[in-house]
Amino acid sequence: MKSVWRAWLGVAAAISAVWLAPQCRAQPAPVLPAIAGELAGAVTAWPGAPALRWRCTFLPGGESGTVQAILTGEGEGTFLEVAVWMRADGALDWQLRRAELDLVVWAPALATRWPELWGYSCSGTVSLAGAGRFQSGILSGNATVRLAGGRVENTADQLVVEGIELMLTLDDLARLHSAPGQSLSWRAGRCAEIPLGAGLLQFSLAGETVHVERGEFNVMGGCLRLSPFTVNPSAPELEVVADVEQVDVAALLPLLPPLLSEAQGRLDGRLLLRYGAAGLSIGTGHLALRGGSPAQLRLLPSPGVLSGSLPPKVNELYPGLVRIEMGEAWLLADQLEVRFLPEGDPAGRSATVHLVGGPSDPSLRAPLILDLNIVGPLEPLVNLGVKLGMQSGGK
Repeated sequence: MKSVWRAWLGVAAAISAVWLAPQCRAQPAPVLPAIAGELAGAVTAWPGAPALRWRCTFLPGGESGTVQAILTGEGEGTFLEVAVWMRADGALDWQLRRAELDLVVWAPALATRWPELWGYSCSGTVSLAGAGRFQSGILSGNATVRLAGGRVENTADQLVVEGIELMLTLDDLARLHSAPGQSLSWRAGRCAEIPLGAGLLQFSLAGETVHVERGEFNVMGGCLRLSPFTVNPSAPELEVVADVEQVDVAALLPLLPPLLSEAQGRLDGRLLLRYGAAGLSIGTGHLALRGGSPAQLRLLPSPGVLSGSLPPKVNELYPGLVRIEMGEAWLLADQLEVRFLPEGDPAGRSATVHLVGGPSDPSLRAPLILDLNIVGPLEPLVNLGVKLGMQSGGK
């Protein structure tokens, strides 16, 4: 009996398949009507943004069942041209052929959308290009972003960066993803009293996360090389270790208490840099002279800063001390070490300076060890309580 039912079911299935096949054959996709024409008008992307004059030209699509539109927009500091192919399945293929934005014009408008940009004045030209598809509310494809001749200034933060160049290629717009090796560079700048030289960051982008694989820039006459780090630009909080090479001691003078008038020498070391809501700060670190590379220092005239705590007999034996403290003679430092202790140590010090040397003039005998202790927050390091200690003795 079961074999009979199987036979009837097989026959029924075969008949159904023969009858239903023509009915279920895929129907051709609807063909969009051929459209040709032109529309024009004006638009403002958002309140405060530059007004754009736009023109949309409709052309018959290059493929059957598509309509092509060329959209151009022009305005102060703005030009763009986009080609769009409207498909019968509802998808839009797009190609951003050219887009240029003048940041002098657009910076105030961008600040209304992103309040963190308030206080910054920007200049430079942004160029955009790309291609992809928009379907079911998802924008996919690739894009390139370039910034040429950029400049950023924040008067309140005493920050200026010039000669900014950005090259970013997004290989997946839907995921905001890029390959490693994207670059951001600058020519020069200044942060408060600190001059900034040329710099380079190489990075990759993954969603809202930026991973910096290489970072180095010239500062204070030397070079800072950053260890790799990851940051979210919308909430930038980071700690990064920086290797310091050959920083000019003279460039550090504005950051130190008013003790030195001149300095010659180079320091190496390592610093922990922190950035957050309070801005940039220095974490634990140290800077020191390379072995065999002395520094020369000249003090501001400070009567008694060295000799005042010593017995008269010692001052008679070492007349060079008075000349050093009056700024009349260079102090030759065989050892110079600066340590940063922002969390403080048991003695309450936030930084220390240790120096071993004597007068650069060999006729002035005055070997000394000088320790300078900074008590208080590191920002700023100017006009803080200072404790000087001095020991004399033969080398």
